[in-house]
Amino acid sequence: MHRRWLTMLNSEYMPCRSLISKSIEVIDLEDIGIVEAIEKYLYISDTSGVTKFRTDIVPYMIEPILACFDRRYAGVIVAAAARSAKSKSLIEGVTFYRAWQQPTDILIAFATETTAQTYSKKEYSRMVKATEPLKKLITHRAHDQGIVERVFRNDARVYFRSGTNDAFSALGYGLVIITDYDRSPDDGTGAGDSEGSKFHRGLKRTLQSGSAGKCIAESSPSRMPVKDQSNLKSHELPRASGIAGLFNDGTRKVYYWQCPDAEHWFMASQDYLVYDPEQDVKPFVRCPHCGHEIQFHQRRHLVGAYMFPNEVDEAGNRQPVEHPKTDLASFHFDGVVAAFNTWEGMMKEYQSALAHYERTGDESKLQAYENTTRGRPYMPKLRETDLTIDILMERENPNALPQGVVPEDTRFLIATVDVQGGANSRFDVQVTAVNEFLQWQPIDSFQILVNPNREVADVAQRIRPHVYPEDWICIYEQVMLKEYKIAGHEKTIIPAFTLCDSGGSADDNGEGNTTFNAYNFVRYLQRKEIDTRFMLLKGNPRAFKDNYHDGWTKVTFPNSEKDHPYAARQDIPLLNLNTNVLKNTVYTSLKTEGTDERLSFRSPLGWATREWYESLLSEDIDDYGRWEKQPNKANENFDHAQYLFAAMYHLGVFAMEFDKCPLWARPIDGGNSNVSEKGEHSLKPKQQRRRRAKQSGDRARWL
Repeated sequence: MHRRWLTMLNSEYMPCRSLISKSIEVIDLEDIGIVEAIEKYLYISDTSGVTKFRTDIVPYMIEPILACFDRRYAGVIVAAAARSAKSKSLIEGVTFYRAWQQPTDILIAFATETTAQTYSKKEYSRMVKATEPLKKLITHRAHDQGIVERVFRNDARVYFRSGTNDAFSALGYGLVIITDYDRSPDDGTGAGDSEGSKFHRGLKRTLQSGSAGKCIAESSPSRMPVKDQSNLKSHELPRASGIAGLFNDGTRKVYYWQCPDAEHWFMASQDYLVYDPEQDVKPFVRCPHCGHEIQFHQRRHLVGAYMFPNEVDEAGNRQPVEHPKTDLASFHFDGVVAAFNTWEGMMKEYQSALAHYERTGDESKLQAYENTTRGRPYMPKLRETDLTIDILMERENPNALPQGVVPEDTRFLIATVDVQGGANSRFDVQVTAVNEFLQWQPIDSFQILVNPNREVADVAQRIRPHVYPEDWICIYEQVMLKEYKIAGHEKTIIPAFTLCDSGGSADDNGEGNTTFNAYNFVRYLQRKEIDTRFMLLKGNPRAFKDNYHDGWTKVTFPNSEKDHPYAARQDIPLLNLNTNVLKNTVYTSLKTEGTDERLSFRSPLGWATREWYESLLSEDIDDYGRWEKQPNKANENFDHAQYLFAAMYHLGVFAMEFDKCPLWARPIDGGNSNVSEKGEHSLKPKQQRRRRAKQSGDRARWL
């Protein structure tokens, strides 16, 4: 007797019994709640493979997960600390249950396409293969478990995209999850113009699913708060765009702990951490109501709950409140709650960031701590005051001198060159004096407009750095060799170091190339054996993408693919600048008042014009904390200032001990290698070699 066979979707044959068995698997749903299902079945990826997901480790994620299935809400927002498993809980926990129990089309939107594909290929794939209910729903078609789209046997579909206009257009979804919300623009990118907030567009994509449709957004807050923070409401985060703004629009529930001693409720916050490293006291939380001390090892056993605004009174008692009239459930918890943060680790990170700021004026590490470790928007100190041109021009400077004269407490000069192309091509030059307290005072500013060595009909020709390689030699002759009179001394001083913009092609028709001519100039200095006094730079924040807050500068050796006689072949060092961090630090320094303050700006009152100051204050900060040039304003002097700070960081000045400093940083009358009788300067190192920093920045070690 012949057995009857049926054709399967993949064109293979299967007995009826097997077909029925596999069909039952698709509809064999277990009557189980979301939290119970996650605790019973969910495995998530980690660095060693997969691990069981445990809600007892992340109790603060239970209520946000439940809100994702609450029909009262159209959207869920979680604004909180990193290292808390919030992304795993919402991406893998929520989509696991939804794809298994409530199959629908699911969109997970990441900050970039690369991140989306990597997460799908590694993290999500491991979860699916290790979580039994989803593993049973994997089809036999290889393309159903792709990187961009995953299709299950119950027709649940999960799409992995970046948060572009295209991702939020045309198609409808039952569930939209936007992860790392603040890491990409609110209005998305891609085809078409801005179409508004990606969260609200995500909400629109779920409308056809009725009350079952949800749009979820999660992120650590990283947007720049607005200046006006007056009259903040209960539980309101500092006002900002991005995830903080979404949180403030929702229910604003914040995580609280209950004191195990007197049962008072208090907000789980770093504000109640007590830390005294000098007395060898490890961090502990002190109840603000009764003073009871809670040690770190007790954290997992604390009773915690999310509270609405004003649900806990000033005495720590919980009281009934009316449910906010909003369909957005929003949650926030402080870094002290995050499962993978230790209190001691947090405090060490904070103390290190604070010390770095006090030493350098750089707020980036404080911002990173506040945004990611604590999970709160960071209000930069540079926004605490409004710096104006008049404030700088009226600031007292007892060392004000005529242009070209150097204060006698100067330790070294740094020359910076900004290359300008086009019809008004020129070298824009500034020279700045720095003393042992890192107080900086511009002492000269000028433009190199013509090359006296390139004449036509006995007339010196306009500088064209993108066309004529020989024009760059003007930097050697008119900047590096330029002598400056020292106040109260007969001798003169020359710049210790010159930093120059590497430029870019200024001619769209391909006439010459600024960068290649810059490389050729470096080779000219190498032949003269004076290249240690000069370096090319490039504003390149992308070079710091993997470790954004760990440095201001980074040296690379370009290897050009172009067939050009001056192209770099890994023989030219290039100083990449973490532009935004440097500009933040410059602005903080400009704000610093007091003639005795370290790292303060000394106004060049003796000669600088109002136009000069306008160029120094020519940029503003946008909502993302990035500096933007004001329309129709020159910004060369602000660039010169960041080049100065880049040079000091690269040379290890911020970590320098000035009583043990190299020759070029010694006092004017203490053997400074750049101080000589007029006309007797040499750019080549003297017999005693110049000590160089083995590493730049805070970690500099002098050789």
